[in-house]
Amino acid sequence: MSYRIAAPDEYLAITGMNIKNVLITKAAWVWPFQRCTRFSVQPHDYAMNLQAMTKEKLQFLLPVVFTIGPDVNARGANSRFGNEPHTGEHAHDEDRGDALMKYAMLLADSSEKDKGAQYLENIVKGIIEGETRVLVSSMTMEEIFTEREEFKRRIFRNIQGELDQFGLKIYNANVKELKDAAGSTYFQSLSQKAHEGATNQARIDVADAQLRGNVGEADRRGQQERQIAKINAETAVQKTDRDIERAAAEANLATQKTNLNRDVDIARIQATRATESRDEDLKKDVEVKRHHRP
Repeated sequence: MSYRIAAPDEYLAITGMNIKNVLITKAAWVWPFQRCTRFSVQPHDYAMNLQAMTKEKLQFLLPVVFTIGPDVNARGANSRFGNEPHTGEHAHDEDRGDALMKYAMLLADSSEKDKGAQYLENIVKGIIEGETRVLVSSMTMEEIFTEREEFKRRIFRNIQGELDQFGLKIYNANVKELKDAAGSTYFQSLSQKAHEGATNQARIDVADAQLRGNVGEADRRGQQERQIAKINAETAVQKTDRDIERAAAEANLATQKTNLNRDVDIARIQATRATESRDEDLKKDVEVKRHHRP
C-alpha cells in the first residue's frame, strides 16, 4: 500500500480491487491489487486547415485553431471521495458522467492501442473536421459570410457536443479568414472586386469632394462679388446724396449771397439818393436865403 499525490496539473486514475470502473482523484491510498495512473489535464492546441464545400459546391479552406482539454469542472460522484479509500461500499456511486472519468477511459483505450497522444489528436481532429464539413455543407457561401458569428457559434456548439462524450472541453476557438482551395479563385475574385469597388468609390468620393469644393468656391466668389457690388452701389448712392446735399447747400449759399449783395446795393443806392436829396434841399435853402437877403 502506498499514498499517491498528483501534481497541480495532474489527476490520478485508480482501478482494480473494490473499484467498479475508475476512481479519479488528486490523492489517495493505493491498495494491493489496485493500479494508479497519472494523467495531465493541460489543454492542447489543435491547428487545422480544413477543406470544406458549401451547399453550392464551392470549395474553400478554413484555418482553425482549437484549444481543447479535459473538463476539470464537470465532475461527478468521483469528486466526493477525496482521499478516502474507494471500497466496495462506494463502488455503486461511481459516476460515468464524470468528465475526467470519460477522459481517463479514453486514455486507457489509447494506451491499449499503443498510440498515446497521437490517438487522442486523431480523435479530436476527426471530430473538428467532420462537424465543420457537415455544417458547411448545409450553408451557402453568402450565409457563411453574412452570418459569420452565428457560423462560429454553430461550429463551436456542434464540436463541443461531440467532445462531451470524451470528457473534453473547448477552452478557446479561433476561426480565421476563409481562403481559396487549390484551383479556386472565389475569394481572390471577391477581394479584387472589393478592392476595385473601394478604389472606384474613393475616386467618386474625390470627384464629389472636388465638385463640392469648386461649387463652394464659385458660390463664395459670387457672394463676395455681389456683396462688393452692393457695397459699391450703396456707396455711389451715398455719394450722390452727399453731392446733392452739397449742391443744394452751395446753391442756397449762392442765393443768400445774391440776396445779400442785392440788399447791400439797394441800401447803397438808397443812401446815395438820400444824400443827393439832402444836398438838393440844402442848395434850395441856400438859394432861398440868398434871394431873401436885404
